[in-house]
Amino acid sequence: MIFAKTYAPKTKTLGSVIIHKQDKDRVVRQKISARLVKWTSRGWEGEDVLIFNVAPDGAFAGDPEIHKKMSIMMQEKPIDFVANQWDPRFMGYGQLREYIKAFQGTAPLTVRRLKVDLYYKLAFPFTALVMVIVGVPFSIETGRGNALIGMAKGITIAMAYLPVMAFSLALGKGGTLPPALSVWLAQGIFLLFGAYFIDKKS
Repeated sequence: MIFAKTYAPKTKTLGSVIIHKQDKDRVVRQKISARLVKWTSRGWEGEDVLIFNVAPDGAFAGDPEIHKKMSIMMQEKPIDFVANQWDPRFMGYGQLREYIKAFQGTAPLTVRRLKVDLYYKLAFPFTALVMVIVGVPFSIETGRGNALIGMAKGITIAMAYLPVMAFSLALGKGGTLPPALSVWLAQGIFLLFGAYFIDKKS
Protein backbone atom coordinates (compact mmCIF):
# COMPACT_ATOMS: atom_id res chain seq x y z
CA MET A 1 0.00 0.00 0.00
CA ILE A 2 1.36 3.37 -1.04
CA PHE A 3 0.39 6.68 0.54
CA ALA A 4 1.68 9.91 -0.98
CA LYS A 5 0.81 13.48 -0.05
CA THR A 6 1.54 14.76 -3.57
CA TYR A 7 2.26 13.47 -7.06
CA ALA A 8 3.76 15.63 -9.81
CA PRO A 9 3.06 14.02 -13.22
CA LYS A 10 5.55 16.20 -15.10
CA THR A 11 8.50 15.19 -12.94
CA LYS A 12 7.01 11.78 -12.03
CA THR A 13 7.71 12.47 -8.37
CA LEU A 14 5.82 11.36 -5.26
CA GLY A 15 6.14 13.55 -2.17
CA SER A 16 5.95 12.55 1.51
CA VAL A 17 5.63 8.85 0.78
CA ILE A 18 4.70 6.05 3.18
CA ILE A 19 4.71 2.46 1.95
CA HIS A 20 3.19 -0.44 3.90
CA LYS A 21 4.41 -3.85 2.77
CA GLN A 22 1.91 -6.52 3.76
CA ASP A 23 1.98 -10.29 3.91
CA LYS A 24 -0.68 -12.55 2.38
CA ASP A 25 -2.92 -11.94 5.42
CA ARG A 26 -2.75 -8.16 4.86
CA VAL A 27 -0.64 -7.68 7.98
CA VAL A 28 1.95 -4.92 7.68
CA ARG A 29 5.48 -6.34 7.94
CA GLN A 30 7.52 -3.34 6.83
CA LYS A 31 6.98 0.41 6.71
CA ILE A 32 9.00 2.63 4.40
CA SER A 33 8.99 6.41 4.70
CA ALA A 34 10.59 8.71 2.13
CA ARG A 35 10.70 12.46 1.64
CA LEU A 36 10.25 11.88 -2.06
CA VAL A 37 10.26 9.03 -4.56
CA LYS A 38 11.09 9.78 -8.19
CA TRP A 39 10.82 7.70 -11.36
CA THR A 40 14.14 7.33 -13.19
CA SER A 41 15.54 5.14 -15.95
CA ARG A 42 16.46 2.63 -13.21
CA GLY A 43 12.97 2.64 -11.65
CA TRP A 44 11.82 4.36 -8.48
CA GLU A 45 14.52 6.15 -6.48
CA GLY A 46 13.81 7.35 -2.93
CA GLU A 47 15.47 10.17 -1.02
CA ASP A 48 15.74 10.46 2.79
CA VAL A 49 14.39 6.97 3.30
CA LEU A 50 13.56 5.28 6.61
CA ILE A 51 12.77 1.56 6.74
CA PHE A 52 11.02 0.04 9.76
CA ASN A 53 10.53 -3.70 10.18
CA VAL A 54 7.32 -4.60 12.01
CA ALA A 55 7.01 -7.46 14.48
CA PRO A 56 3.92 -9.73 14.60
CA ASP A 57 2.57 -7.75 17.57
CA GLY A 58 2.64 -4.53 15.51
CA ALA A 59 5.64 -2.98 17.24
CA PHE A 60 8.76 -1.89 15.40
CA ALA A 61 11.46 -4.57 15.40
CA GLY A 62 14.96 -3.24 15.84
CA ASP A 63 16.38 0.09 14.75
CA PRO A 64 15.23 1.68 11.48
CA GLU A 65 17.45 1.65 8.41
CA ILE A 66 18.36 5.11 7.18
CA HIS A 67 19.28 5.80 3.57
CA LYS A 68 20.02 9.13 1.93
CA LYS A 69 19.17 7.60 -1.43
CA MET A 70 18.08 4.12 -2.40
CA SER A 71 16.16 2.17 -5.00
CA ILE A 72 12.60 1.33 -3.95
CA MET A 73 10.84 -1.69 -5.40
CA MET A 74 7.37 -0.67 -6.56
CA GLN A 75 5.40 -2.47 -9.26
CA GLU A 76 3.42 0.65 -10.12
CA LYS A 77 4.49 2.83 -13.02
CA PRO A 78 3.97 6.62 -13.16
CA ILE A 79 0.86 6.19 -15.33
CA ASP A 80 -0.73 4.11 -12.56
CA PHE A 81 -0.71 7.07 -10.17
CA VAL A 82 -2.39 9.25 -12.78
CA ALA A 83 -5.04 6.70 -13.73
CA ASN A 84 -5.88 5.47 -10.21
CA GLN A 85 -6.50 8.63 -8.22
CA TRP A 86 -9.89 7.32 -7.11
CA ASP A 87 -12.49 9.27 -5.26
CA PRO A 88 -14.85 7.09 -3.17
CA ARG A 89 -17.76 9.31 -4.22
CA PHE A 90 -17.35 8.16 -7.82
CA MET A 91 -16.74 4.46 -7.15
CA GLY A 92 -19.37 1.80 -7.59
CA TYR A 93 -20.49 -0.18 -4.53
CA GLY A 94 -18.43 -3.27 -5.43
CA GLN A 95 -15.38 -1.22 -6.32
CA LEU A 96 -15.48 0.70 -3.04
CA ARG A 97 -15.98 -2.52 -1.06
CA GLU A 98 -12.80 -3.98 -2.59
CA TYR A 99 -10.99 -0.69 -1.99
CA ILE A 100 -11.87 -0.89 1.72
CA LYS A 101 -10.40 -4.40 1.96
CA ALA A 102 -6.99 -2.99 1.06
CA PHE A 103 -7.03 -0.84 4.22
CA GLN A 104 -8.25 -3.52 6.64
CA GLY A 105 -5.92 -3.89 9.61
CA THR A 106 -3.74 -0.91 8.68
CA ALA A 107 -5.83 2.27 8.73
CA PRO A 108 -8.94 2.00 10.98
CA LEU A 109 -9.80 5.69 10.66
CA THR A 110 -9.73 5.47 6.87
CA VAL A 111 -11.77 2.25 6.91
CA ARG A 112 -14.44 3.86 9.08
CA ARG A 113 -14.79 6.87 6.79
CA LEU A 114 -14.91 4.68 3.70
CA LYS A 115 -17.54 2.44 5.28
CA VAL A 116 -19.76 5.48 5.81
CA ASP A 117 -19.42 6.26 2.09
CA LEU A 118 -20.13 2.62 1.26
CA TYR A 119 -23.35 2.41 3.30
CA TYR A 120 -24.46 5.79 1.98
CA LYS A 121 -24.45 4.35 -1.52
CA LEU A 122 -27.09 1.88 -0.32
CA ALA A 123 -29.15 4.48 1.52
CA PHE A 124 -29.10 7.23 -1.09
CA PRO A 125 -31.64 5.63 -3.51
CA PHE A 126 -34.23 5.65 -0.70
CA THR A 127 -33.97 9.44 -0.31
CA ALA A 128 -36.66 10.08 -2.93
CA LEU A 129 -39.04 7.66 -1.19
CA VAL A 130 -38.45 9.33 2.17
CA MET A 131 -39.14 12.77 0.69
CA VAL A 132 -42.37 11.52 -0.86
CA ILE A 133 -43.55 10.11 2.47
CA VAL A 134 -42.68 13.38 4.20
CA GLY A 135 -44.39 15.48 1.54
CA VAL A 136 -47.62 13.49 1.15
CA PRO A 137 -49.39 14.84 4.26
CA PHE A 138 -48.79 18.44 3.19
CA SER A 139 -49.92 17.88 -0.39
CA ILE A 140 -53.47 17.00 0.63
CA GLU A 141 -54.28 20.38 2.13
CA THR A 142 -57.52 21.81 0.70
CA GLY A 143 -58.11 25.38 -0.30
CA ARG A 144 -55.72 27.61 -2.18
CA GLY A 145 -54.22 29.23 0.90
CA ASN A 146 -53.86 26.00 2.82
CA ALA A 147 -52.36 24.24 -0.21
CA LEU A 148 -49.64 26.91 -0.54
CA ILE A 149 -48.89 26.75 3.17
CA GLY A 150 -48.74 22.96 3.02
CA MET A 151 -46.38 23.10 0.05
CA ALA A 152 -44.13 25.56 1.89
CA LYS A 153 -44.04 23.29 4.95
CA GLY A 154 -43.18 20.28 2.82
CA ILE A 155 -40.36 22.11 1.03
CA THR A 156 -38.98 23.40 4.35
CA ILE A 157 -38.87 19.92 5.85
CA ALA A 158 -37.31 18.50 2.68
CA MET A 159 -34.61 21.19 2.73
CA ALA A 160 -33.82 20.29 6.34
CA TYR A 161 -32.97 16.75 5.23
CA LEU A 162 -29.60 17.70 3.68
CA PRO A 163 -28.00 19.32 6.75
CA VAL A 164 -29.36 16.56 9.01
CA MET A 165 -27.88 13.91 6.72
CA ALA A 166 -24.55 15.77 6.49
CA PHE A 167 -24.40 16.04 10.30
CA SER A 168 -25.25 12.36 10.70
CA LEU A 169 -22.54 11.32 8.21
CA ALA A 170 -20.02 13.52 10.02
CA LEU A 171 -20.83 11.72 13.29
CA GLY A 172 -20.16 8.40 11.56
CA LYS A 173 -16.87 9.47 10.02
CA GLY A 174 -15.78 10.99 13.31
CA GLY A 175 -16.45 7.78 15.22
CA THR A 176 -19.35 9.05 17.36
CA LEU A 177 -21.80 6.70 15.62
CA PRO A 178 -21.28 3.36 13.89
CA PRO A 179 -21.01 3.85 10.09
CA ALA A 180 -24.27 2.03 9.25
CA LEU A 181 -26.27 3.88 11.92
CA SER A 182 -24.93 7.27 10.86
CA VAL A 183 -26.13 6.67 7.30
CA TRP A 184 -29.62 5.43 8.15
CA LEU A 185 -30.25 7.78 11.08
CA ALA A 186 -31.44 10.71 8.97
CA GLN A 187 -33.58 8.41 6.83
CA GLY A 188 -35.20 7.00 9.98
CA ILE A 189 -35.85 10.42 11.52
CA PHE A 190 -37.61 11.74 8.42
CA LEU A 191 -39.56 8.52 7.95
CA LEU A 192 -40.88 8.96 11.50
CA PHE A 193 -41.77 12.57 10.70
CA GLY A 194 -43.63 11.45 7.59
CA ALA A 195 -45.44 8.65 9.42
CA TYR A 196 -46.45 11.05 12.21
CA PHE A 197 -47.91 13.64 9.85
CA ILE A 198 -49.67 11.01 7.75
CA ASP A 199 -51.27 9.61 10.90
CA LYS A 200 -52.21 13.11 12.04
CA LYS A 201 -53.87 13.92 8.71
CA SER A 202 -55.75 10.66 8.63
